Amino acid sequence: MIHKTNRSTVNNPLAYCMPGVRIVSVLLILCDMANTGQIIKSRSTGNFTIVPNEPFRRDDLSLQAKGLLIYLLSLPANWVIYKRELPNHFTNGKDAVINAFSELEDKGYVLSVEMRNKEGQFKGFNHIVYDVSQIDKAIDPIPENPDVG
Repeated sequence: MIHKTNRSTVNNPLAYCMPGVRIVSVLLILCDMANTGQIIKSRSTGNFTIVPNEPFRRDDLSLQAKGLLIYLLSLPANWVIYKRELPNHFTNGKDAVINAFSELEDKGYVLSVEMRNKEGQFKGFNHIVYDVSQIDKAIDPIPENPDVG
């Protein structure tokens, strides 16, 4: 049974089941309809990040890795990422953030390039963040059947 909604119930995902009811908190409500869902998105005019769905629909990425990826992709393109500084932006704790970062490296969303000076001394890492996994995008530097001539 579908009920006509009025303006006060437009943002109420349960309006079809309980017309006129405003949502104040989430409750278990019994209804005579099948499971339904709704995703409400605001219409942003700026200050937002557009990313492909691919990383977020993967079953092999943890929720923490997905959250960290969206955070990293929201930063300006010239942002310098310091791995040891990342936990300061989250409540998950240092180990959780570092594990999520390592997961993104393993899945090809973060490439960490070791930087060295002219003398070969280690100077740090250049972390490059991608919105699409680079695992399958790697180019084999030596072709299987090179043409020798």
